[in-house]
Amino acid sequence: MAALLEQVTAFFERKKLAHHAEAELGLVRLPYQGRAGQWNLVVKVEASPPQLIVYALLPLPAPEGLRARVSEAVQRANWGLPHGNFELDLNDGELRFKTSAFLTSDATIVNALESLLFANTATVDRYLPALSAVIVQGADPRAAVERVDEVTPG
Repeated sequence: MAALLEQVTAFFERKKLAHHAEAELGLVRLPYQGRAGQWNLVVKVEASPPQLIVYALLPLPAPEGLRARVSEAVQRANWGLPHGNFELDLNDGELRFKTSAFLTSDATIVNALESLLFANTATVDRYLPALSAVIVQGADPRAAVERVDEVTPG
């Protein structure tokens, strides 16, 4: 795991992106500014089997009274996504988006990481306005996701 984590850290250093590695947990944290807002990214390295997991931690939790509506929005957003999925922790309302890939002998860490980061951040940028509308404005989950899908078809 240490070698994989070093490669991930080196990637962010080459890109001159501020990041913080937590070797004991096998992860790297960094802030991300998208078009739709700012959130944190966590890259988790798994050694066996070799795997990279990228989480986008969305900046607004789902309040307890809105979790059913947010869950509906998450399910509607997830439908048909080619890479990754939104997750909602029903206990505390945490929202995140996950992309992951197993690393094979013919896949380089850099290529895999770039692909995962692109799929992750582009999807969060696309759906964050819909999830925000449900949480902040009380928007209808179906309508909020449909509006996003009309503007940026899949």
